Formats: sequence, structure tokens, C-alpha cells
Amino acid sequence: MTQDHYNLDKGIIAEYIKNTINEDPTTPGAVLLTMIKDHFHYSPSLSKIFKAKKKAINLVFGNWEESYNELPRYLNALRVTNPGTRFEWKVNPTNHPGQVIFQRVFWAFGPSIEAFHHCRPVLQIDGTFLCGKYTGKLLVATGVDGNNSLVPVAFAVVEEENTDSWGWFLSLIRMHVTQRVGICLISDRHAGIIAAASDPRNGWTKPYGYHRFCVRHIASNFHKTHKNMKAKNLLIHTASQTQKRKFDKYFKKFVQLDSEYAA
Repeated sequence: MTQDHYNLDKGIIAEYIKNTINEDPTTPGAVLLTMIKDHFHYSPSLSKIFKAKKKAINLVFGNWEESYNELPRYLNALRVTNPGTRFEWKVNPTNHPGQVIFQRVFWAFGPSIEAFHHCRPVLQIDGTFLCGKYTGKLLVATGVDGNNSLVPVAFAVVEEENTDSWGWFLSLIRMHVTQRVGICLISDRHAGIIAAASDPRNGWTKPYGYHRFCVRHIASNFHKTHKNMKAKNLLIHTASQTQKRKFDKYFKKFVQLDSEYAA
């Protein structure tokens, strides 16, 4: 069973494994290879298996270009099946009539918008890399309910994390998700977020919003400098308090732990 067969091409393999890929697109190549060996009694190379897996993914989920073309239909379907859903996208024109180039998209599910009305006045924002044929960044805004559980509020796929993309995202949250005054906006120290949150046009300057930095990032930077795990944990615990009297109590302990860290 160590021999491959030239007629056992990636198309045949893709057709055989597509149901498996539909159930779990992350199925390892070694598992797929075992399936092929057991069924066809031939042993294709792992390279052929990975090419077949890629083809199977295209068969099940469509290719990258088709996925972007389906975006308007998908967003409209979201709005129909999730009443209250809001979305916007930006495209760039081309020289070909009827063709545009995708730039970025924003969406917020209707139930999430409604849920945020009942959440604490706190919104956490962050971004992460997207992996695939076309790179980009996923921006996410998350709320916190009364049980300290996370509530996903809004999303965006953008070309890059910068002042313009973060400003676009934050302004659309103000437009479509919430007009509540006094929301605490929490983020890391990304320069684009700082600039966007400081721009009054985006709706997050005082008194509409109060931009603060994530305590875990602050605590990690603190620990890198001072190498004191006990102080780091106490800093996080102090900043996590939701009542002033409790915050004052733990902050006093933090100061007492080592006065030089309180500056």
C-alpha cells in the first residue's frame, strides 16, 4: 500500500473527502491520508493530499473570490434572519463597469445591539490578524453583562489597523449600535485606536466616551519592568473592582506592597 496511482488525482480525492471537510475543515492531512489508504488501497503523497484538501474546501465553501462576491447577499440574509442587524461596507471602483474591489465591511447583529442596551457601560475593542489568501484584520467590540460575561457587539474586516480604519469602526458603532453617553472604551495602546478615540468626529471623546487602557496590558508591562508577580496580580485585582470603596481598599494595599510601584 505504499504505491501511489496516477489516476488517483486530487479531484477524485477531493470528492471523497469533501464530506469530512464539511464537518471539520481542520482535519489533518495525516488523517485524510489514512482515509484514502483504507478506501482506495493506494498511498498518495502528502503533497497531493493537501492539494486535494484545498480543492475540497473550495468545493464545500467556495473559493476566495466567490466568497467576496457573495458578501452582499450574505449580509442581506443576516438582516432578514436577524432583525435589527446593521452593516456597511466600503469598496473601491475599477475600470470595469459593474466591478468593484472590496475594502472593508462592518456588521452588528440585531440581538447583540439589543443586548448591549442592558450591559454595563463598557466596551472593549481589539483587532487580530486574518490568515488566508487575502490578508486583513478583524476588529471586534465586546460588551460585559451583569454577570461579567462577554457579549460580542460589533465586527469589522478591514485592510489594516490604523487611525482611519479604527475611526471608521468606532464611528459606525456610534451610528448603529449605541448613542449612550459615558461609555468606558477599553483597548490596548495601539496608536490608531488612541488617535481615533481622541477624534471628536468619531463620538468617543468626553463626556460621550472615556478611553482607558486594558489593565492586563498595563500589568504585563509593569511586570516586565519590576519583575514582581504579587504586585502584578494585585494591580489586576485592584483595577477589576467595580465599587470605589473596594478599589480604594485594594489600591491602598498595592501602595503598601511597595510604594515605589505606586507612582
